Parts: sequence; structure tokens; C-alpha cells
Amino acid sequence: MLKELSFFAVFSGTTLAHADELIVWNVGQGSWATIRTESQCEHFDLGGEFAPAVAIAQACADRQNEVFYSHWDWDHIALTRLALKILPNLCIQAKPGGETKSRTKLDFIANVPECASRSPVLEIFDEPLKAEANAESRVFVRDRIVFPGDSPSRQELKWSLSAKQARILIAGHHGSKTSTSSALLQRLIHLKLIVVSARKAKYGHPHPSMLARAHLRRRPVLTTEDWGHIHLLINGETPREEKTGDRTPGLQASRFRVRDDGRSQAIR
Repeated sequence: MLKELSFFAVFSGTTLAHADELIVWNVGQGSWATIRTESQCEHFDLGGEFAPAVAIAQACADRQNEVFYSHWDWDHIALTRLALKILPNLCIQAKPGGETKSRTKLDFIANVPECASRSPVLEIFDEPLKAEANAESRVFVRDRIVFPGDSPSRQELKWSLSAKQARILIAGHHGSKTSTSSALLQRLIHLKLIVVSARKAKYGHPHPSMLARAHLRRRPVLTTEDWGHIHLLINGETPREEKTGDRTPGLQASRFRVRDDGRSQAIR
């Protein structure tokens, strides 16, 4: 059995007693990220090859649980039935973008009720184009964190300006070569960290060209394959910037304090 590891980081300036937490779960090739607050868990997609059911239940079973689906691909919805078992009060805030003709996929999320109240999560892109599923991904922003689903580079041009204050980016399409474009990275001038949920050993993600673009912009990249579950403590409101004379981009300049074993291979 593989030893389960986690990466922990803290926005300096965050009051830990009142901090919210972003968790990017290690689900293999897929996407399941959670913002955990004192009273609720907001889940962005429920997909992947496997799920740490015990850890997720411990984090969120006693809270209100809401899911925001990006689109209909299996690697973004496949763990829905598991989520219903471990998160008994789960409800849908946003259905998958676009359409699907698959009765199996429709049935897969049919048992998740719609939420009774609106969420403060901002949806910045939802344009049904009758195109491929990736291009129909809903894009969400919460606490200056961007959850783009599998949104390709041509769609990034349409929503990137609405996300220009973002500090954390969940890499689109698991870090594929068709997402996280140079144009997007150029526009996200406050971006401090990119997180990739993928398995390079089997699927080749994150793609070398995506890592090269991040390296050129000097944006650190963390991968769930390298680090396991990735935990980032964030303010419940907009994270505060601290004045500093250090303008060198990278993990230090992004004002994250790392609490782990110092492995540097995941910082691209």
C-alpha cells in the first residue's frame, strides 16, 4: 500500500484559527477540489480514478456540502455516487456545463438534489457552444482561486480578464498542453501557485509544454502525483497581500510557508 502524503502551505498573514482551507484531493487522473469552511464544504467537480473516502468524510461529513460541476467528462463526475455515500447532505449548486446525450451520465448525478440557497461562488464562464465537452466547461472563482475544469486555451481568452485577481489556479485539463496558455498566465498577474491534479506516469500530465510556460512565467507548480493531497490555508475573504521588497517570483515570493519534508522536485 502506498503511503499517503500531503502538502501543506499557508498564506502568510492568514489567521489560522479562522482560516478556510483549499484541498486538492489526490484522485489520480481526475478532478476533485474542496474549499472547507467552518460550516460547509464547496466541492469543485467529483471525479477521479479513486478517492480518499475516509479523509474526505472526516473533513466534510459534518458540514453542508455543495458541488459545482464544470462539465460532463467522467473524470469530473465519476465519484459522485461515492460522494453521496460519505457526504449525506450533498447538493448541486451548478450542473455540468454543456449537454450530454449519455443517459448513464444523466442518471449518475440525478440523485443529487439541487441546493436550496445560492452560493457566493462566482461563475465567470458558461457559454454553451455545441462544441466539444472541454470547451463547455463552467469556470468558477472563489477566494481568488480559479477552477477552470478542462477549459481550453481559446476559452481562457474569453474569461481570463474576469479572473485577473486570482492567486491560485487549478490547472485546466489536468495540465494538458491545450490549457494554461501563455496568454492566461500573462493576464493572471497576481498568480502565485498552479496546482495540477493528474498522473503523469500514466497520462502524461502535466504536459512538458505547460510546465515550460509556467517556468517561463516563474509560477510554481504542485502536482497531486508528487505531493498527495494538497492543503492550502486561505482567508475566508480575499487573501491579504503583504508588502515585501522581494520581487523574485517563486514559492518564497508567493508568501506561502511550506510545512512538509522539503522535497523540491514538485516545485517546477
